[in-house]
Amino acid sequence: MLKVREIIPKRNFVDKKGHYREYRFDLRKDFNGACGYCDDNDEFQDKSTFHIDHFAPKSKFPELELEYENLVYSCRFCNVAKSNKWISNDAEVSHNGVKGFIDPCDDNYDEHIYRDFKGAINAKSSIGVYLVKELNLGLIRHEYLWKARKLRAQKLKLEDILSRLPKNSKARVDVLEAIVGLVREYETYFSWACR
Repeated sequence: MLKVREIIPKRNFVDKKGHYREYRFDLRKDFNGACGYCDDNDEFQDKSTFHIDHFAPKSKFPELELEYENLVYSCRFCNVAKSNKWISNDAEVSHNGVKGFIDPCDDNYDEHIYRDFKGAINAKSSIGVYLVKELNLGLIRHEYLWKARKLRAQKLKLEDILSRLPKNSKARVDVLEAIVGLVREYETYFSWACR
């Protein structure tokens, strides 16, 4: 069982702004360039398609529209899926212990969902079941994007090792073969996109 997020996002203090969209830069930084809900990184996507989610929906709690503590850097898939869903009439009550949402900046977020070794996001509590269903965290795209990040990290490590090895050495040949194997794995995994 792996954590869904590699780094838990943390909102820092920022000065009040006149429109919630003006927080985009600060949110992207505080959420490490990744969706607070699914951890899909904006590295492989058009950053302009990332949304700013109002954790407690602004349609129900308009007084929170500009509250930075209520904003989440979110991929469009999670934001659209979450929409204005909320289980109570109180902005402070985000769940009832069985269903509802957990603020992605809350340390307990990862207590309810996990990532398997293929990268799929699964539930490990009743709230987790709600999160996976209501945020569409079971979409295959979350698994593919996680795998792409892992493959890129492996490739960078191999390139670093390769740069330090003498030419014509056995170790260099081994690293080159590992890179070829990694590229084959990448091509196989993403063959669905090349059809």
